Amino acid sequence: MRSLRLCGLFSEEVATLTSLDILEALIFASEEPLDVQHIAQVLDVNTHEAQELLQQLKVQKETTGGLTLAAVAGGYRLLTKPDCADYIAKLREPKKVRLSKASLEVLAIVAYRQPITHAEVDAIRGVDSGHSLKTLVERELLDTARRKDAPGRPWLYETTDAFLDFVGIEGVDELPELDETESLSEPVQFFQRHRTSDPQTTELQSSVGNGEILPDFSTEGE
Repeated sequence: MRSLRLCGLFSEEVATLTSLDILEALIFASEEPLDVQHIAQVLDVNTHEAQELLQQLKVQKETTGGLTLAAVAGGYRLLTKPDCADYIAKLREPKKVRLSKASLEVLAIVAYRQPITHAEVDAIRGVDSGHSLKTLVERELLDTARRKDAPGRPWLYETTDAFLDFVGIEGVDELPELDETESLSEPVQFFQRHRTSDPQTTELQSSVGNGEILPDFSTEGE
């Protein structure tokens, strides 16, 4: 295993950092989930070696310490373990992102029907969704990356990596499947029902000590 020797300016002691130590520091310091390619580039290793280091770090974190390595939004984050949640809650209140019922409804529709236009969202809801779409784009949960090949060339709305991080999943394919009795017109109840049983969401909720943005499915007026 590669190591890096660091000499303190005011100490004769020499500290040796392993590749796992450096990887842990990189993931901790990154503002966004850190992907394998970026890790390999910074550590000057190939992607296979980077994957092996990630697996070693995951095993290490499962057996020691208060942090766990989680795959989120195509990258990796260090999150506090669920068992630490009660203690962290005493330290600070979690930062919450509040969304109105209308915005949650629009977010659910886009998540399951993307890419989708403003008019198509309106057709599903039966009301204008412009304000909610604007709010979700401003909060970087949705994006307009391209236009539809149709008259007027309307923008197509899609979820972002920030949405994946917000919900606590690695990809939209991890969203719970809708059965025939469920409706996207009731997103608050839908998200609340799946939130409590989703281990990824539990990990995200437990990360409040790292200043994570937590989903808050309470509603507020538009």
